[in-house]
Amino acid sequence: MAAKHSSACGVWTNWDGMPQPVAILLDIRMPKVSGLEVLREIKSDARLKNLPVVMLTSSRQGPDIAECYELGASAFVVMPVCSAEFFEAVKALGKFWAVVNERPEGSKAGEAGDELLATGRV
Repeated sequence: MAAKHSSACGVWTNWDGMPQPVAILLDIRMPKVSGLEVLREIKSDARLKNLPVVMLTSSRQGPDIAECYELGASAFVVMPVCSAEFFEAVKALGKFWAVVNERPEGSKAGEAGDELLATGRV
């Protein structure tokens, strides 16, 4: 899914006509901008603040975990290093947020996941 972005962190700002995602999987350690900074921006945007944000990392550092939850992260997941295990973990996370998690009635969040479910791509 592509969208226009214009904010300092590159968080999508033009959602017109696009289905909202079920959840955002966000790496805490990205090369150009911190995942914590992106999380701050997501949670400060009225259109995005209710979307679940799952922080992904290879670190179990206490301060990172605490800060993520303080900023509004929905989950903090330490991902496996092995690529096959990593993809299985991401697939399981996607199924949880698209299938198991209950969204508020009338919520547009998750429309993209609903499309994936309908086509069997999840």
